Amino acid sequence: SDHKVLVFDTDLSAREMYVTSLRSDGFDVSVTDEQDDFLSQIEEKHPPVAIISLEMDDIDFDELVDQANSAEPPTRILLVAGESSIEGKEDILVKEGCELIKKPFSLNSLIEVVKDCVSSAEFDAEEDDDDSVGDLLDEADDDTADDDTADDEESQEESDTKSDLEDSLDEL
Repeated sequence: SDHKVLVFDTDLSAREMYVTSLRSDGFDVSVTDEQDDFLSQIEEKHPPVAIISLEMDDIDFDELVDQANSAEPPTRILLVAGESSIEGKEDILVKEGCELIKKPFSLNSLIEVVKDCVSSAEFDAEEDDDDSVGDLLDEADDDTADDDTADDEESQEESDTKSDLEDSLDEL
C-alpha cells in the first residue's frame, strides 16, 4: 500500500500511540528506535511520510532529513516536538520536505496532516507516471517566457514562508 508511514521515536509509549492511531485509520505503519534502521527503511520501503520525534538525543537529524529528501520518491518528514526540544534545531525545521508538529497536538490533527502528505505524494507520483495531455501542454509551456516569472514568484513565496517560520522561531 502507498499509505506507508514510518515512525522514528525512542519513546516506546509514543511509538505505540502512533501505531495504534495510524493503523486504526488504515495506514501501514513501520516503527524504529534506531537511526540506521530508519535510514535503511527509507531506502527499502519508500514511505511517503515519516514521523520523527525531535526530542531524541544523539541523532543526526540533518542526515535523516537529507536522506529522506534524496529518496525516490522523497519522504516527507513530520517533526514532532515540544517547545523546549526545538531550541538549537531551528535549521532543521526550515529544510525542504519538513513540517513541524508542535506538542501538544491531537491525534486527529496528526492523522489529517499524514493524510495530506500521503495524498500529495500520490498526486506527485501520478504526475510522474503519465504522459497525459496535461503533461504535453506543460512541456509546450516550458518554451514560453512567462515560465521564468512563475518560478521566481514561487521561489519568492518559498523564501517568504521560510523567513516567516524563522521569525516565529526567533520569538520562541
